[in-house]
Amino acid sequence: MSGLHKWHDVQKEETATRVASAIDGLQAEGSAVSFYSVAERAQVARSTLYRRPELRAAVEGARSASAAEPIRDDGQTGLAREVAELRRKVDELSRRLPATSYQCLGI
Repeated sequence: MSGLHKWHDVQKEETATRVASAIDGLQAEGSAVSFYSVAERAQVARSTLYRRPELRAAVEGARSASAAEPIRDDGQTGLAREVAELRRKVDELSRRLPATSYQCLGI
């Protein structure tokens, strides 16, 4: 294996470690886990999270796990539920967007 390949493997491993750490940190804080928040915390491009299947699966798994947790009653439960529902809808639309955009382009 060439030096460049070794370097690339190390970079991929470091990225995976940063992503896992970002997910753990967000969950520990009780913050929303999303592709945006993980990318920002891990200092990686969102496209990296979408492009690498293992990273995408980690974010989606953490996101669905955090969505399954009950929303804390902080006096604004109705608003918290509404925000959670809107996030779910945005996530669904973002998953459908690439397929729709290709249809619009006639591809």
